Amino acid sequence: MSKVCSASTLTIISSRQFYLCALFDVTLISGQVLHFTSGEVPLNGVTVWAPGGNRGPFNYQTGMTIVISSLSQKSGTEASSMKVAFIPQVDSPNYPILFGGYEIWQAADLGLLAGATVTMSKFYALPPSQTGGQILTAQGAMGFFEGTIQGVEADRFFVDITVEDALSLLGDQQMPRAVFGVGCFHQVYDPGCDPAGTLLASKTVSGTITGVTDNAHITTNLTQVDHYFELGGIQMTSGAANGLRAGISSYLHASGAMILAVPFATTPAVGDTFTAYPGCDRQQATCTNTFGNLVHFAGVPYQPDPSTIVDGGTENPPLQNPGRQAGQINGSQTSSRQPYYNVNAPYKY
Repeated sequence: MSKVCSASTLTIISSRQFYLCALFDVTLISGQVLHFTSGEVPLNGVTVWAPGGNRGPFNYQTGMTIVISSLSQKSGTEASSMKVAFIPQVDSPNYPILFGGYEIWQAADLGLLAGATVTMSKFYALPPSQTGGQILTAQGAMGFFEGTIQGVEADRFFVDITVEDALSLLGDQQMPRAVFGVGCFHQVYDPGCDPAGTLLASKTVSGTITGVTDNAHITTNLTQVDHYFELGGIQMTSGAANGLRAGISSYLHASGAMILAVPFATTPAVGDTFTAYPGCDRQQATCTNTFGNLVHFAGVPYQPDPSTIVDGGTENPPLQNPGRQAGQINGSQTSSRQPYYNVNAPYKY
């Protein structure tokens, strides 16, 4: 990740006398965004300079002791990584800081941190002794590292996370991509599944919440068949939870009951509106019945089950003549003439 910063930041760095702290932007897969500073005072109105464009301004709060234990960045195709510990300060005025509605220890145990995007920036400012005790923020911060959380370890006092940049995804790619299998190897709505890029919009519907049990259990006015939205997603479009997103793990038409894979950080209310779309289990029936997209199905559902090599798919395989090559595999038949060897004859040298 290349580094950019404002001219004011370069001037401060070149003076060799500055206040330095790290800033963290954490975006959970639910859509909740949290901003923390490793410094001792909150920083408001900080713009993050990055090669892809500036972001912010953001307000960075205290309440976490943040320790970066390792950070590696290399040129080329080798992935960069960062390990950082988040330690809640129980005596802070901002305590407790909630991740998806839970304290960070609980959020880690529930898997709410997995896959979250983390941006670490370096903030340089003139020493407070030169600015009347204030920390000025107009110069902004230097975007330094960005990646997703790939590992989480938690105990009673702190949570350790491992963040890896986008290059780490290359190591998870199966090569070659097109591998024969019963299920489709496309991701739903990706360019292979939907070359025109119109499928998601055509399958997204609007709905209204008719009942709320808690942040993860709601009922809706949707009328699609049972399981239609499972593996799909929901995004709130009004109310206190407006803008929050979550995956859908269960949906039943009869009751309109919906269970979310990740609880909303804020509890929605009856009458709040949302949009929802179906997911895909990569099976031919789903591709046909739910999406009408069989032309782009990339699975091979009619290939023989590997277990039939053993018995030909029967419980009583036919007997084989001793010595036949095909007789080494129960249930198979010789497909051509094979040399015959008398297994009872003595060896000849």
